[in-house]
Amino acid sequence: MCALSVSVGELIAARALMGLGAGIVFPLSLAVVSAAFGDDDDRPKAIGILAAAVALGLPLGPVLGGLLLQHFSWHSVFWINVPVSAIAFAMALLWIAKDTEAVRGHSARDLVTRVDLPGVAAFGGAITALLVFLLALPRLDWIALGISVAVAAGLVVLELRVSNPFLDIRLLVSNLALTRTYVRYCLTLLGIYVVLYGLTQWTEAAHHLSGYQAGLALIPMGVLSAVIARVVSRFTTRLRLWLMVAAVTLVVGAIGMFFLTSHSPLAAVICVSMVFGLVAGFGNVTNQIVLYVEAPAEKVGTASGLLRTFGYIGSIAAATITGVAFRARVSDAGLHLVAVTLIGTGLVVLVLTLLDRQLAVPQKDRPHSRSTRATAVRT
Repeated sequence: MCALSVSVGELIAARALMGLGAGIVFPLSLAVVSAAFGDDDDRPKAIGILAAAVALGLPLGPVLGGLLLQHFSWHSVFWINVPVSAIAFAMALLWIAKDTEAVRGHSARDLVTRVDLPGVAAFGGAITALLVFLLALPRLDWIALGISVAVAAGLVVLELRVSNPFLDIRLLVSNLALTRTYVRYCLTLLGIYVVLYGLTQWTEAAHHLSGYQAGLALIPMGVLSAVIARVVSRFTTRLRLWLMVAAVTLVVGAIGMFFLTSHSPLAAVICVSMVFGLVAGFGNVTNQIVLYVEAPAEKVGTASGLLRTFGYIGSIAAATITGVAFRARVSDAGLHLVAVTLIGTGLVVLVLTLLDRQLAVPQKDRPHSRSTRATAVRT
């Protein structure tokens, strides 16, 4: 549908449909891993492999997209997803275990009731109004901001009254360790996506590169991220240390970005992007493992969905920051504004990690230990 769109409105609607698919894939991927690796010792390693695959996919996207745009029309960026999706569909059909009859027995009406459509609509409305406000900066659109705040307040009231809320406010309030994980994940992805959106765009303009060439510059970042993710998944007793490393490298990468200019060699740009590869490698997989440690066993599905939601918020924030910084034109001043924002973001992540005493508690001593989870899995 995206490839066949003839207007911006049609393209946005089709992209929303793609977003629906992407939103389904992430929590179900974690659910598949959880079902296949019931042993807590093996599960982190499997999550590490999943995170490594995602890490490799992030830089490959701009490379493939740039190559297609260089030789074909923009439609090709979407046509390429058709065979990829077909392959993924076939793999899921062949290799993922069939649903139980009890799960299959739910009717479409039951599914709609459990999805909390009013909550989804309210959340989407609040985010959309907030985006309108952010994209209008530096002009202040107070009406859009007021609508966002009002709808968000209504969302909180609504979600406290339903039995299966889209945004589980009670879980966020009662499990602050889990909430801190969401905030860390959101801010970490903000830093990673700023590189994908902002640094790539600036590199293309500053060094007069094609989209394909600018995408190639991200390959070392993705490879390093994938390697680190695999290493981290093998040493899951040091979660707090890995999160602190992720926060520190986020600050270091942002400082390096601040000193980049259009006269800096391309090698320096690649080195800075590789620092953010460390952020992705240490931060992504560790936050996902912490999610499994902190979330109640019966809430893992909901918790993983919320994790992806916060990740998308970080992505939206990154796109907004990049849009504001490069509103007039892509320049060194805009890149430095982005860098200053990221320095502050990294410091917040570092403080959150240092003050989170729950991360220092051994996994076996936590409320949702292996025995609790094993009971939930058997049930």
